[in-house]
Amino acid sequence: MKNNKSLIALEHSINSIIRDYNINSDDSQNLVTQFNECKNILIRQNQILIDQEKMVMIGDLAASVAHEINTPLLAAIMSTNKLKDSTNDGPMFEKYFSMLESALTRIKQQSINLKALVKYQDSIAVFNLVNELESDLSLLGFMLLDIEVQKDYSPETQLLINGNSGQINQVIVNIIKNAVESIPEGRDGKIIIATYEENNKIILKITDNGSGISNEHVNRLFKENFTTKTRGTGIGLKLCKDIIDRHEGTIRIDSSEGIGSTFTIELNKFIGD
Repeated sequence: MKNNKSLIALEHSINSIIRDYNINSDDSQNLVTQFNECKNILIRQNQILIDQEKMVMIGDLAASVAHEINTPLLAAIMSTNKLKDSTNDGPMFEKYFSMLESALTRIKQQSINLKALVKYQDSIAVFNLVNELESDLSLLGFMLLDIEVQKDYSPETQLLINGNSGQINQVIVNIIKNAVESIPEGRDGKIIIATYEENNKIILKITDNGSGISNEHVNRLFKENFTTKTRGTGIGLKLCKDIIDRHEGTIRIDSSEGIGSTFTIELNKFIGD
C-alpha cells in the first residue's frame, strides 16, 4: 500500500506521544482504537482501488481483443462464402482456403491473448517488420480485392525490431482496415505502403486516397472513445497508440479532407548486442 510507510510513522508518533506525555490509559486506548479504525478504512479503500484498476485493465483488454478478432472473423466468413461459390475450382479454391486458414489462426491467437491477460506484455522477441507486413496483407486479402496496393519496399528487406510482433500486427491490420473503409464508394481505391530505415529508426507509412479527416478531428483521433465512423467504438486507434507507446515509438496522422490520409509509425531499430 502506497501510504503504508506514512501509517507506520503516524502509529509510531502516537505511541511516542502516549509514552512521553503520560496520557491516561482510557484516553490512550481511545486514541489507538480510533487510529486502528482509520487505518483499516484506508486499507479497505486501497484494496477497492486495486480491484477497480484490475477490472479496468480486464475491460480494456477484452474490448481490444474483441475489436481485433472482428477482422479475421470477417475474413473467415467471406472466404467461406467464396469457397462455396468456387466449389473445388483449382486456384480459386486454394486462394480462399489459404485466407480462411490464416484468418482462423489469427482468431486463435487473439483468444490466447485474452487468456494470457497477466502476461499480455510478454512475448518480446526480435522480428522482421516486412515479414509481418506481408502476413497482414495476406490476412486482409479479402478486403483488398478491389484496392490497388502499392508496396514501396522489397519483400526481401530486413527491418528488425525488438518487440511484440502480435501487438504490432494489431496496429498494422487496424490502420489498413481503416484505410480501406475510408475510401468512398465509386472511387478507385489505392493504398501505398512504405517502410524503410532512417537514423536507427524503422519508419512505416500507410497512405490511402480515402475521404480524409478534418483538422478538428485529427487532433482527437487517438483519444479514447472517439471515432468518425457511424458504427465505430473508438477503440482501434487508441489501442494502436497505446501499443506504439509501449514500444517507445511514435504514431501520427497527416490528412487532407476529401483527398486521403497518411499514418506514420516510427519504431526503434534492433541494433543487436
